Amino acid sequence: MLIYSSYSSQKKYRNILFIILAALCLALIPASAQADEGETLIPESTVIAPVIPPAEPTEVIIGLYLMALDGISAPSDSTPMFEAEMFMDLQWKDERLAFDAAEYGYDRKIYEEHAAEIELEQIWWPDIEIENSSHGRQTENLELIIFSDGTVEYEEKFVAMIHVDFDLKKFPFDEQILEIDIESFAWNHQDLVLVPNDKRIGFDPHYSSEEWSIDAISSEVKLEQEIRSDEAFSEFIYRIHAVRHPQFYLMKIAPMLLIIMLSWSVFWMEGEAASGRMGRSFIALLTVVAFHRVLSSFLPRLSYPTLLDGIVFVGYIYASIAIVENVMVHLRTRRDGAEQALKLDRLFQWLVPTSYVLVNIVLALYFLG
Repeated sequence: MLIYSSYSSQKKYRNILFIILAALCLALIPASAQADEGETLIPESTVIAPVIPPAEPTEVIIGLYLMALDGISAPSDSTPMFEAEMFMDLQWKDERLAFDAAEYGYDRKIYEEHAAEIELEQIWWPDIEIENSSHGRQTENLELIIFSDGTVEYEEKFVAMIHVDFDLKKFPFDEQILEIDIESFAWNHQDLVLVPNDKRIGFDPHYSSEEWSIDAISSEVKLEQEIRSDEAFSEFIYRIHAVRHPQFYLMKIAPMLLIIMLSWSVFWMEGEAASGRMGRSFIALLTVVAFHRVLSSFLPRLSYPTLLDGIVFVGYIYASIAIVENVMVHLRTRRDGAEQALKLDRLFQWLVPTSYVLVNIVLALYFLG
């Protein structure tokens, strides 16, 4: 009985000790751990104050310079894009950022890379975005300069994939307008107005590409209504006038044209068997068919014809004309004799080549004019 009483006392003391230890643990748990599930408590010192734009619409002077144009989609791509390496320069003035240059020891504050990103989170800035980019832009270099009078200069080198709408009616002699649409994500025209800086808008004249050359650069600023706001946004449009080099596609067209013209040699084959003439004509027709299959890999499923489509279609017609003429010669030989068939050949000797050249000239004028 005594042993049982001693054991009960020890158990009672252990329970009391456990309760005391549990109370101490609860007292040491930080208040954030006791918050409701899903609730995040932010220390007061880390709360970011909202950014307030200047009282009047701020003029932001923008410059954009094309350094390289890479990765332009092939004409067969149904969602064409191009990759541009750009240098962007923004300038604006916010008097709230002015400081005493004598006290600071320098007339400007310079922030680079990550330091510039941190500073931009603390001040008002244009919050520029590329409206028609595919996955945003990839910033390679960044610099922010704040002058003592409140003038701010933002410089950024970036790479971006840009969506573009191709007009391929003149393909492969087409010229494309590649647009880069820039506007503020947050601030509409009542807070921000973009102003082009013509001295800093251009492209690298030393840029070269196997398939494209840059003919000119143009730009404009307009108001663009966005679904995210009832107010319009100031939008800067940078246009690259690019010209395609057609040599690659011309080298693919040339063999087809040559074989079609060689197929007309049947018009000079007097007394040849009908099967021999017909075989040469069908070779030309099959060549056009083969080239048409190659052409299908060059272009997407367009709802309109291109110049290249027209050239192939004319090739079909004139390869078929040679076959039809062979049949006519064969029938006339059997009915009227070889002399009458020879007259038909002589007619087609000048009629087919001449009309073929004229039809292609008209076709070129229609698409390229």
